Amino acid sequence: MAKVDAHVIQPEEYDEIPEVTDNDLARAVWRIGGHIVSEQEGRAAMAAAIRPGRPPASNPKRAVSIRLSPDVLDAFRAYPETSFSLLSSTPITRLRSGPRFKISPVAAMTE
Repeated sequence: MAKVDAHVIQPEEYDEIPEVTDNDLARAVWRIGGHIVSEQEGRAAMAAAIRPGRPPASNPKRAVSIRLSPDVLDAFRAYPETSFSLLSSTPITRLRSGPRFKISPVAAMTE
């Protein structure tokens, strides 16, 4: 087995590997974490595992467009490593402190 484990599959060898058919999957014993599951659960887990991109967020952010004065935008851009996360967190932080507030990006960045 050591010889088999040491072998690295080369690109030309992929042609030798047969495709897995629906018939093969129907005969398979599906396991998740060592526990036998139904074919439906196994297929769902397999589809989720190969889904491209990020996993769906429980509370996804939404894209919005806002107009900011050049001074405000320049103040946020002065700190490029944190500007967008700061822009996202400043209003909610201020809202939690009370209904009346004044947003001062420079003051918020120094807090």
